[in-house]
Amino acid sequence: MILRFTIFYFSFLPFTVLAQWSVVPTLTVGFPVGEFSRNNNNIGVGLDLSLLRELRERPVSVGVQVAYLTFGRQQSNDNIETVFGNAVNANLTINHNIAYYHGMVRFKPSWASRVIPFADIITGAKTILTFASVSDSQGPDTLSINSSFNSTWAFDFGAAGGIEVKMNNNILFNLKSTFLSGTSINFINPRSARVNTSNDLLFDQKKVNGNLLMFHAGLRIFF
Repeated sequence: MILRFTIFYFSFLPFTVLAQWSVVPTLTVGFPVGEFSRNNNNIGVGLDLSLLRELRERPVSVGVQVAYLTFGRQQSNDNIETVFGNAVNANLTINHNIAYYHGMVRFKPSWASRVIPFADIITGAKTILTFASVSDSQGPDTLSINSSFNSTWAFDFGAAGGIEVKMNNNILFNLKSTFLSGTSINFINPRSARVNTSNDLLFDQKKVNGNLLMFHAGLRIFF
């Protein structure tokens, strides 16, 4: 038993000794693609944070990635149907947000250079968070309409490519782009807004691909 443990320890030791951790905070801009852009033409902005474990002398790193993007507010004036068969004219505000959480594998050349290209493969899931509210309802049928919150999630996967520029031994400037795709998400239809007997704001939902093209800029910090 002791012999087996000793063999295992010394076979695993070089990998743990040579492993190095880094954190990569970036500012991120996301552009909806395909069906997503036809249902939400706003540009998303937010923060992306990756934690990577790099094996020195090897071209592969593994890690995790989390991010949150907000796509701003979409405002419109609509006639909102009620269960009583009439409509209330009001200002409708909708805000879409995306959170994603992925595992990632990074590949880079083994040669040393001040400018280092790399490629990522990522997979995991994303969550769409939608907030909707009504204000300034008008007319004799004015209602106090409750705000709405909808959330849906889907599996996704993607690929990224970029460069890192060495600023010193522990800090690199990071610039990359990512295309994120995957299974369809349930996305609300703003034109289907209606109010039930409890004054709750409701929407129909439809399947949308949720594809994103993103650009990131930030720092990679080794520790």
